[in-house]
Amino acid sequence: MRLSRIVAVVALCASLTGCGLFAGAGDSHRESLEKRADEEAAVTVLLVPETTEEQKAELDELLRSMGATSITVTGTPESFPDGEPQEPSEELSREPTEVPTQTTQTVKADLPDAAAVREVRDSPAAGELSALPFVSSVEYTCTTYDECRSRHGTAPSGAPS
Repeated sequence: MRLSRIVAVVALCASLTGCGLFAGAGDSHRESLEKRADEEAAVTVLLVPETTEEQKAELDELLRSMGATSITVTGTPESFPDGEPQEPSEELSREPTEVPTQTTQTVKADLPDAAAVREVRDSPAAGELSALPFVSSVEYTCTTYDECRSRHGTAPSGAPS
């Protein structure tokens, strides 16, 4: 008797969910994640270590023509205090370490929203960007909840994969 009640409750819940009574429960979560995708919309470009200042200027111009609202370069010596990477403390490392003379540089271009990321990603300019000889790879942030789930199995994230 007790088992039949449990089965009936489960069947009732399943039918209510199937009819859409509880369909809106996840909508606010989905909407907040898609809002986050809009807020974190960006293109991230990994440069080869030998990239020159002229090439970075060319990339900057191309990204701005794609609608970039801000551009951040990381991994350059300028990103370290005093202009140089600090060597590990002798207390932390007993063996001498070399400070790399060339660092991998990452350029992050923020875009207005997820629609702008889709537009750039699906445009001929995306091929032009990827084909630049000093570009190692290009990553685009997720633009929809479903896209991120298929790409990562999770919700939208600002970190490129």
